[in-house]
Amino acid sequence: MKNALKLTGISIVILLMSCGGESTDNTTEHEAVKEPVFTLNGMVPDQTSQIYMYQVIDDALELTDSAKVETSKFSFEEKTITPQMVYLALDNSRKIPVFVENNEITIDFQGASADSMTVTGSDVQAEWEGFQNNIAVYDEQMETLYDAYYAANEAEDEAEMERISLQYDIADSTKNVAVEDYINANPKSYVTPYLITKFLLYSLELEEIIVLNENLDESVSNSVYVETIASRITDLEKTKVGATIPDFTQNDKDGNPINIKDLRGQYVLVDFWASWCGPCRGENPNVVKVFQKYKNNGFTVIGVSLDDDKENWLKAIEDDKLDWYHVSDLQGWKNQVAQDFGVKSIPFSILIDPEGVILGKNLRGEELQTTLEELFKEV
Repeated sequence: MKNALKLTGISIVILLMSCGGESTDNTTEHEAVKEPVFTLNGMVPDQTSQIYMYQVIDDALELTDSAKVETSKFSFEEKTITPQMVYLALDNSRKIPVFVENNEITIDFQGASADSMTVTGSDVQAEWEGFQNNIAVYDEQMETLYDAYYAANEAEDEAEMERISLQYDIADSTKNVAVEDYINANPKSYVTPYLITKFLLYSLELEEIIVLNENLDESVSNSVYVETIASRITDLEKTKVGATIPDFTQNDKDGNPINIKDLRGQYVLVDFWASWCGPCRGENPNVVKVFQKYKNNGFTVIGVSLDDDKENWLKAIEDDKLDWYHVSDLQGWKNQVAQDFGVKSIPFSILIDPEGVILGKNLRGEELQTTLEELFKEV
């Protein structure tokens, strides 16, 4: 997106030509045009005493404002805000998403749910509601399939569970196509960058995200979600194939620091996992298999754990027979290495060569076995 400069007016300077004469100019200075601000007020059910506003800050939902309810009415203090989704809660009710902008917005709550409210004054909320109506058929279908899968699981009917899983995947894929169609057709809508972050940001590859970002119109460049997209691109640039893996140090099981550069000279699988992660534990036997096969050929593994309980971490290492390097700061999803690398889901892995150059990402199962087999044929 390119920056644009737009001229909005012309200043006229009047020069008085007479010397010593009294000015007869009676013009007054024009008051500056007041920029629009965000105001939010409305009505809530009688029993409500407080309404809370939450916003997403650094990937976490934070309480940012609140308003008292008097005679079923509420009003937040005015402020400036970029168009974004905020979340409102009536007392201790479930948080309700509302797309807001710098305008006078009114919400009439008939109850404590999104279906019970009427929003006026927010064009971007109207766009969001239109999008939701377009994908409602897919959400309803997926909810029905989820209930059917749960019933089949209760009945221990594995054949039915498999059949429903396939149908669910098809419905999910169809929904994603509808989302992408909306994104491509609405580059000037503030809803679009939000949809990218909500549905696609953590499943697409770097090149695909760059294309989506470049297709956004300049008019939405101030969106907080555009900032999130840019941050994700930066993170993925660090770990793209062909780049040198960023340096990191973290303590091992005994509190001794291990730097990734300490493992130079070997092919290394950097494996992000956790004891509580079912798919990670399911992949561990495959990693054990390739480790045992190639550990004497210059291959090793360093596990970066997103655990926050040391006992559980150590038990999983022992139970799964993970006889390689292990590090963690025991901060869970706030693990510093995971944050620096933009890790948003696990298992996640990076394969690097003896110089630290990234050869592949998220190689699992047969793909990991085949990659290492081909690699060690060449070395």
